[in-house]
Amino acid sequence: LAAEVDVATIVASFFQSSGSAVVVSLIAMMSGVVMLLGGLRLRAAKSASLVYAGAIVAMLPCCSSWCCLAGLPVGIWVIMTMRDEQVREAFAA
Repeated sequence: LAAEVDVATIVASFFQSSGSAVVVSLIAMMSGVVMLLGGLRLRAAKSASLVYAGAIVAMLPCCSSWCCLAGLPVGIWVIMTMRDEQVREAFAA
Protein backbone atom coordinates (compact mmCIF):
# COMPACT_ATOMS: atom_id res chain seq x y z
CA LEU A 1 0.00 0.00 0.00
CA ALA A 2 1.02 3.58 -0.51
CA ALA A 3 2.89 5.22 2.34
CA GLU A 4 1.49 8.35 3.89
CA VAL A 5 2.98 11.50 2.43
CA ASP A 6 3.72 14.39 4.77
CA VAL A 7 3.41 17.42 2.51
CA ALA A 8 4.74 19.83 5.14
CA THR A 9 7.95 17.81 5.45
CA ILE A 10 8.41 17.68 1.68
CA VAL A 11 7.88 21.43 1.32
CA ALA A 12 10.22 22.21 4.24
CA SER A 13 12.97 20.00 2.83
CA PHE A 14 12.57 21.62 -0.58
CA PHE A 15 13.04 25.12 0.82
CA GLN A 16 16.00 24.03 2.94
CA SER A 17 17.81 22.25 0.13
CA SER A 18 17.19 24.74 -2.65
CA GLY A 19 16.50 28.06 -0.94
CA SER A 20 18.59 30.06 -3.39
CA ALA A 21 16.79 28.47 -6.34
CA VAL A 22 13.47 29.54 -4.87
CA VAL A 23 14.69 33.11 -4.40
CA VAL A 24 16.03 33.27 -7.96
CA SER A 25 12.76 31.85 -9.29
CA LEU A 26 10.73 34.42 -7.38
CA ILE A 27 12.89 37.26 -8.67
CA ALA A 28 12.54 35.98 -12.23
CA MET A 29 8.78 35.67 -11.82
CA MET A 30 8.45 39.19 -10.41
CA SER A 31 10.58 40.62 -13.22
CA GLY A 32 8.37 38.83 -15.74
CA VAL A 33 5.31 40.40 -14.16
CA VAL A 34 6.92 43.86 -14.34
CA MET A 35 7.77 43.34 -18.02
CA LEU A 36 4.26 42.09 -18.81
CA LEU A 37 2.56 44.96 -17.00
CA GLY A 38 4.93 47.45 -18.64
CA GLY A 39 4.02 46.11 -22.07
CA LEU A 40 0.32 46.27 -21.32
CA ARG A 41 0.64 49.84 -20.03
CA LEU A 42 2.62 50.79 -23.16
CA ARG A 43 -0.16 49.44 -25.33
CA ALA A 44 -2.78 51.38 -23.34
CA ALA A 45 -0.60 54.53 -23.17
CA LYS A 46 -0.87 54.70 -19.38
CA SER A 47 1.64 54.74 -16.52
CA ALA A 48 4.86 55.78 -18.20
CA SER A 49 6.88 54.92 -15.10
CA LEU A 50 5.75 51.29 -15.27
CA VAL A 51 6.60 51.21 -18.97
CA TYR A 52 10.12 52.46 -18.22
CA ALA A 53 10.48 49.95 -15.39
CA GLY A 54 9.44 47.10 -17.68
CA ALA A 55 11.88 48.22 -20.36
CA ILE A 56 14.76 48.46 -17.91
CA VAL A 57 14.02 45.06 -16.37
CA ALA A 58 13.84 43.54 -19.87
CA MET A 59 17.35 44.81 -20.59
CA LEU A 60 18.85 43.18 -17.48
CA PRO A 61 20.41 39.83 -18.39
CA CYS A 62 19.91 38.46 -14.87
CA CYS A 63 16.14 38.99 -15.03
CA SER A 64 15.19 37.87 -18.50
CA SER A 65 17.56 34.84 -18.63
CA TRP A 66 18.00 33.52 -22.16
CA CYS A 67 15.58 36.12 -23.51
CA CYS A 68 18.20 38.81 -22.95
CA LEU A 69 18.99 38.64 -26.67
CA ALA A 70 15.49 39.93 -27.35
CA GLY A 71 15.14 41.95 -24.15
CA LEU A 72 17.99 44.35 -24.83
CA PRO A 73 16.86 45.59 -28.25
CA VAL A 74 13.20 45.66 -27.20
CA GLY A 75 14.05 47.60 -24.04
CA ILE A 76 16.08 50.12 -26.03
CA TRP A 77 13.27 50.44 -28.57
CA VAL A 78 10.71 51.09 -25.83
CA ILE A 79 12.85 53.79 -24.23
CA MET A 80 13.48 55.45 -27.59
CA THR A 81 9.76 55.25 -28.41
CA MET A 82 8.84 56.81 -25.08
CA ARG A 83 11.03 59.81 -25.91
CA ASP A 84 8.94 60.61 -29.00
CA GLU A 85 6.81 63.75 -28.63
CA GLN A 86 3.60 62.11 -29.90
CA VAL A 87 4.02 59.26 -27.44
CA ARG A 88 4.58 61.71 -24.59
CA GLU A 89 1.38 63.52 -25.57
CA ALA A 90 -0.53 60.23 -25.64
CA PHE A 91 0.65 59.37 -22.13
CA ALA A 92 -0.18 62.90 -20.92
CA ALA A 93 -3.77 62.68 -22.19
